[in-house]
Amino acid sequence: MIRSSVPLLAAGIASGCSIIGCGEGSGGTGGVGDCPVGSESCPCTAGGACDPGLTCLSGFCVDVTCETDLDCPNGFTCYLTAERCANADSDLDPPTILSADILPPAAKLDDEIVVRLFADEEIREAEVWYVRGGDIVFFGTLIALDPSEDDDPEIFRYEARGTAGEGDGVAKVQGMVRDLFGNFSELTALGSLVLDNTAPAPQAVTGDLVGASGDTVYLSFSVTEALALAPVVFINLPDGRRDFIMSSVFPPPYEFSLVIPDNAPSNTYSVSMVLVDVLGNEGQWELPAALEIL
Repeated sequence: MIRSSVPLLAAGIASGCSIIGCGEGSGGTGGVGDCPVGSESCPCTAGGACDPGLTCLSGFCVDVTCETDLDCPNGFTCYLTAERCANADSDLDPPTILSADILPPAAKLDDEIVVRLFADEEIREAEVWYVRGGDIVFFGTLIALDPSEDDDPEIFRYEARGTAGEGDGVAKVQGMVRDLFGNFSELTALGSLVLDNTAPAPQAVTGDLVGASGDTVYLSFSVTEALALAPVVFINLPDGRRDFIMSSVFPPPYEFSLVIPDNAPSNTYSVSMVLVDVLGNEGQWELPAALEIL
């Protein structure tokens, strides 16, 4: 967008007042005359900030988008790469992200994800998202973190929070940042996030679950991923109750054994297990093999 009034800013700068706020005002506060601080053609804030879309030049907030030099104030030229007016003192370099943290590195559906960025300059605008396959999941905008006494004052810290979505696999975390002058950086490789929404499952199940009173039956198996807790294996009784088998060795391999009680009635019972992975995904499985008491 080009502002026809932008070249007129030079007159205001030279006289020390804004285009629409020169001279005596009518009682406006926070600016020159009726010119609110931070708004277009009005003084910048004490920290050099302006309303969104405006840039602080020589103490005043202006729209510095341009197509030719004629769109810029005296002493400024149109920097076509950024389509913005600039002079020798202008910041034309895009912000650099020095490092990024993604915490935790793996998550399941609705888990909170925190993305922290460390930049070499102050960021005015930023967004972060992750890409998995053709899906883009938006985290949110970055907020500035207050520095601690031990922080390097030359490093600017920002944080975005979001939640993990559906699916499984490695997602690329990406984003964009724009500095106070409007220079833009596309962040295509901030890091990765492992999405895991699949419950762990048993595999390679072996054992001998057939026996009479006093016999020891056993069960051995592995699982598809690391577990947070030892597996729980139980026998499904005819009345709907569950009779838990003793715990196994943890971590794997998982081996369960059971001594069939004396005088146990002959019957066949289905065997089930509960598995919980490190992210909290829980799977309940009924095994193809059944406990058969002779």
